[in-house]
Amino acid sequence: MKKKATRESEATAKKKAPSKKVTRKKTESKRARKKTANQKGSSKKKTTTKKATEKKTPARKRSQNPVANKKPGGKNQTTSNADSLSKVSTVFAASEPNAYQPYPLLRIIKDDEIILEKRAREEELARQYQRAEKAYEQLCKEVSEQQKRRKKKKGSASKKDAVDYGDVTGIEISFRTKFGHVVSPLQYVITVNVSRKKEISELGKRNITPLPKAIDGVPVKVLEGEFEQADQVPEGRLASGTGPAAPPATDQPLLGGQPIAEIESADNFGTLGMVIGTDDGTNFGISNKHVTSNQTIRLTSGDDQHIGEVIKAVEMQSSKNHYVDSSYFSLQIQEDLESLPYQIRGINDDGAVDLKIADRAIKSSELGIPVFKYGAKTGKVLQGYLASVKAQVNVGGKLREGVLKAEKPSDTFLMGGDSGSFAMAKAKVGGKLIWLVIGLVFAQKMINGIPNDRIAYICHIKDVIEELGLSSQIPTGRLTDTWENIF
Repeated sequence: MKKKATRESEATAKKKAPSKKVTRKKTESKRARKKTANQKGSSKKKTTTKKATEKKTPARKRSQNPVANKKPGGKNQTTSNADSLSKVSTVFAASEPNAYQPYPLLRIIKDDEIILEKRAREEELARQYQRAEKAYEQLCKEVSEQQKRRKKKKGSASKKDAVDYGDVTGIEISFRTKFGHVVSPLQYVITVNVSRKKEISELGKRNITPLPKAIDGVPVKVLEGEFEQADQVPEGRLASGTGPAAPPATDQPLLGGQPIAEIESADNFGTLGMVIGTDDGTNFGISNKHVTSNQTIRLTSGDDQHIGEVIKAVEMQSSKNHYVDSSYFSLQIQEDLESLPYQIRGINDDGAVDLKIADRAIKSSELGIPVFKYGAKTGKVLQGYLASVKAQVNVGGKLREGVLKAEKPSDTFLMGGDSGSFAMAKAKVGGKLIWLVIGLVFAQKMINGIPNDRIAYICHIKDVIEELGLSSQIPTGRLTDTWENIF
């Protein structure tokens, strides 16, 4: 029995022998690779030391460039610092993809990428915008009715079962954003501004109904914000109360972008949008009614100059329910002071690129186009993008509906004193490059009493021209309703 067992063991050993040789070869091969990689013996201690050194080297490299090593969607990205976010291609994971937020990933995109994606998804986004318009109208109507009920029942308790969204300060249709930056895939949302965000429990105590997550499938995004007219600058914000940082010299020509005010309110200044020339050779200026509605002066580095009398000033909802805050005034200036029609500081100073005025309202298909302005306070050409063509804001308790919104997520775009500046886009008419005036800046956003310098609210220039009665006075060649946008 033992011999048989021995023979069986030997036979088994012979059968297994080849596999042992293979294992030995594999082991030797691994050792050879390990030896080559380490280049120093097979000492365990030396190998460990080498690995530790290898780990430290990339750590030092990462510390030299922390932005490049941030993981998309990680903790490093949960910051509201728009400046850092604008320098990286940042991807965010949607919390829970659902019917209202169907995309699992959201990536920050630049202005030119917005246009490219809009073109690629043109029909889909057009249908999406139509749904958003219906949701916007529905919400605006509901909020308006709530405000009327509140006024009627002022001083008495409201019904507990009545829907009341509280202090809504603005509503608009815009693209979905993260930390103020547009994200891809593009999706239209209804953005609702409220004075203060509150916890659900706090809303219940105040009989305030939480805003819906969506209206007919269109997502609703809630942000904090209030609004005030952009020229109302307290004296404490002006250098020594003498006006803007760089007012023009007394003998400089009169043109768009310069600081103006009413003769008795020099500290509350705004911007001369542009000098307009008529066919008969006379000139007049355009700005906001809340900037000047009487005698107009230009603020200069010398003596302030009386430059004209306001001919007409309007502050109203137009027949198309677009809010208008504008005025125009004659330019009764000294003979030695030249006025330059159709020029704006920093935009077309040399006159090489012509400037025309939009003779139609801006459409939803133009969302995302670059928007430029030169304000008397900011004092240089600033570029943002068109964030909404259908927005409403509450300024001083009064609703301003049907306005444009322009935004620059990562830097200053508007400061108090820029009211009355023209908002412009780049376009082509007849194959020629032009500057196209699309609107008149009138308001800025406030968050917890602090001005937000990255957002501007703008009247459609088409309504400004019509309500001021200037259509017949502006030369036909200056108005255009057909253009090709330049992105």
